[in-house]
Amino acid sequence: MLFFERYDDLHASAPNRKDLLDLLKLRFNCLQRDVTLRVFGVSVTQMATFMKTNNAQNKRANIFDLPDNDLRITAEEIKGEKEFEME
Repeated sequence: MLFFERYDDLHASAPNRKDLLDLLKLRFNCLQRDVTLRVFGVSVTQMATFMKTNNAQNKRANIFDLPDNDLRITAEEIKGEKEFEME
């Protein structure tokens, strides 16, 4: 599931998950070099909750329900230029 702050979330499936994620990461990095691409590891139950709470109405009101930072998979993330420089 890909979360977008202003748009509907995208749900994708592929036989080779890693290839799809790598392609999406590269595209994101080309378009948003200064923003960190955050990757979270969540369960199917948590995913269902986020699908309900991150609806269009809430997003228009700037209400976002994201996983806790302790669920981040930092090894899979791409750091934005700002975060990279701060380290």
